[in-house]
Amino acid sequence: MKRIAAALLALMMIFALTACGGNKNGAQNEPDGIVGSYALDCATIDGNDYTHEQLDSYGMADGTFIKFSADGTGEFGLSGEKPESFTYDMATGGITFDSDDTTAIFTVEGGKVTLDYEAAGMTMVFVPDDAADSLSSAGSSAGANAGAGDFFNGITVAATMDDAFAGAGAGAGASSFISPTKTITLGKMWFGTMQVTDSTDNNDYEKDIIASIAAARDGRAFIEVYTDSSMSDDSLQLSMYVNLHNDGFTADIGDKDAWIFSQYLTEADEKYFSPTLKNGALMMTYPYTDKEDGHTCTVTFFLREDGTPWDEQNDPLPPSYDRYKEAIGG
Repeated sequence: MKRIAAALLALMMIFALTACGGNKNGAQNEPDGIVGSYALDCATIDGNDYTHEQLDSYGMADGTFIKFSADGTGEFGLSGEKPESFTYDMATGGITFDSDDTTAIFTVEGGKVTLDYEAAGMTMVFVPDDAADSLSSAGSSAGANAGAGDFFNGITVAATMDDAFAGAGAGAGASSFISPTKTITLGKMWFGTMQVTDSTDNNDYEKDIIASIAAARDGRAFIEVYTDSSMSDDSLQLSMYVNLHNDGFTADIGDKDAWIFSQYLTEADEKYFSPTLKNGALMMTYPYTDKEDGHTCTVTFFLREDGTPWDEQNDPLPPSYDRYKEAIGG
């Protein structure tokens, strides 16, 4: 499930490199003692290591587990997501998920289980449930949003959007701003704003957003946009597969596999979700019509790679931009 990959990749925008004391050397599986339930201790995502303390501080540790049964079956659950069932082979260290037949590799050493989930670019280390006192806590966090805590919580809703997108062409006005982002890299997080304008009920608003551009288990690239950094299902605003290019992406919409808000998108909507980088920014504008009540509005997503500066003269700045700017030392 692509949301499981995306939720853990969200940590990349929160924490800097820290120590994860797990099995990283491909140790042989121990023959006994695998049966049982294990809690997440630490994780390595896109080459960066995160302690349990860091994972827990952002709500990603509690409820994340892996469970092995004696009959060769098991469950993997990520906090906030429905657990996925799998079968495993102790001899080969292979796990096959029942939902889509994708695979992962596990090793067992010193009572710890290390799950190498290559398709999502992450490795997770689990300890037995009764070993909670040994969960890792070393390291410091100094990522772009470290210490923000409720960075995306309690967002102020704008009353009107008359001037919200003045100069929103990412460098449309006279500006010397040059973004360091030249290409789209799979696995990176993006920060930005979602603005809803021209609403038929005059309920225009603006929210901070976080976006993940990552790979599903089958290798297909996707984008998911959330209004909460915990990336909960309730805050998911946009989800679709994409064909990734160095300087942008094109939507790849199939049958009921893409949606905005709670409404499915169709192949005819692909033209609205195929942006090209403009001075490091991605912008998508969609004319939304609710198929049930006829409500219409214009939805615009404006994103920059997390941790990079913004063009304050031309960009539509997110509600929490001042906090973001302070966090990145701008």
